[in-house]
Amino acid sequence: MNTANLLTIFRVLLVPIFAVFLYKGTPETRLIALGIFFVAAITDALDGLIAQRRNQISRFGKKADPIADKILLITAFIMLTLDKSIPAFLTIIVIARDIIIISGFLILYVVLGGLEPKPSKISKCTTFLQIFTIIYALLNIRVPSILFIVWITVIFTVISGINYVICGVKLLNGNRKA
Repeated sequence: MNTANLLTIFRVLLVPIFAVFLYKGTPETRLIALGIFFVAAITDALDGLIAQRRNQISRFGKKADPIADKILLITAFIMLTLDKSIPAFLTIIVIARDIIIISGFLILYVVLGGLEPKPSKISKCTTFLQIFTIIYALLNIRVPSILFIVWITVIFTVISGINYVICGVKLLNGNRKA
């Protein structure tokens, strides 16, 4: 088990702790939840950086890292929707996109075999915006700018989902360079 993989596992272990503190709902526990989420988001960046720089890229990491990201982000979106910090439609769009991506990947894996997920630039930007939206919501700032941030996140999430569908269709049609 290398350092990058340990960071991925650590990120997953932070998720229930984050959820418990956010669920308690006091300003203090919300601030602790923000700190935990921030640490988890930093480990997301660090594990990839460490894996590349220290040549620690592994099969486990390639599969576990995106799963850890999904677990963290979906938990945060659901919890923040339940406490009305994030509108439900955003959470539904985020989860629907992830279901479509995971389903498409599974179909491609079965049909083409041995396929490894590779995030696109738009997908990385979408993840950044989703993390930013969660942090903004955790800060509990109630100003009109949250709607702007929500809509930008919606647009990128939808575009990213469409991009993955287009790439998947190209792969299924025989174009391996999708």
